[in-house]
Amino acid sequence: MKKQDYKEQERHYYFFDYLFWLGEITWENYHKVNFKQPRGSDMLWACITLFIFMPVLTIAGHFLDDLAFEVFGAVLLIVYSVSVFMTDRLFGKIYPPSRRKAVVQHYAGRKFSPFRRNLFFFTLYLLLIPAMVLLGTALKWITEILK
Repeated sequence: MKKQDYKEQERHYYFFDYLFWLGEITWENYHKVNFKQPRGSDMLWACITLFIFMPVLTIAGHFLDDLAFEVFGAVLLIVYSVSVFMTDRLFGKIYPPSRRKAVVQHYAGRKFSPFRRNLFFFTLYLLLIPAMVLLGTALKWITEILK
C-alpha cells in the first residue's frame, strides 16, 4: 500500500469539514448568479465567530470591570477586524489546500442542498445572540452560587 493511500484512509472528517464543503459547493454553483454567496472560508468563519470570539467576549464582559472590559473589547475588535481582512491567508495556513482538496473529494458524491446550506450558515449567526445571553446568565448564576 502506498503512503498516500494510507494517509487517505487515516483522514477523519468533521462537522466543520462538511460546512467548508457546503460553502465551496455553493460558491462553485452560484457565484456567477450572485457573488455574495458564502465560500468555504465564510462557513468556517461563522463557526469561529460563534465558538471562539463570542464566548470570549461574553466571559470577559462578566468578569472584567467597565474600563478593563472596554479596553479588552477594543483589542478583541481589532483582532477580529484584522482576522476578517486576512481570512484567506489565515485559512490557507490553518486549512491547507491538501485538506481542502481531500474534503471536496470526500463529499463529492453527496447531493447539494441550498436549503441545508442556508440552514447551517444562517443558524450559526442567529445562535450568537441566544448563546451570549445564555452564557451570561449561566455565569451570573455560577457567580451567585460561589458567593
